[in-house]
Amino acid sequence: MKCYLCGKTFFERRYIQTLFKVKVVFRCKSCEKKYPAYVTEQAIPKNSGLIYITSLFKEENNFNLLAYNQEIKKWFLKTINSMNKDDTIIWVDEVSDVLIPYLDLIDNDIYLLSKTLKYFS
Repeated sequence: MKCYLCGKTFFERRYIQTLFKVKVVFRCKSCEKKYPAYVTEQAIPKNSGLIYITSLFKEENNFNLLAYNQEIKKWFLKTINSMNKDDTIIWVDEVSDVLIPYLDLIDNDIYLLSKTLKYFS
């Protein structure tokens, strides 16, 4: 397989127990240790509900988000299981204070996944 972050080819060690199981991995072990995802969660109140913001990284970066598909999958499954049918899911690259007033216009709760989170002024 090829690492989505560094571009190096790597191989997953297989054993008899895992020989016929498919495990899709997009990051090599070196990049997993060097560039971990720091998932942070916040809840911001709004007029009619809450905005649940989850960001994957502390700092801005140019990573291919497909390399972090396991973290995104965990967030998405947790969100789908906890949300109501009228709630909204939004995925954006960056959350800033310019976006929040527009999200306030949407009824019900909003689940927002972002790559990074700008600190509000």
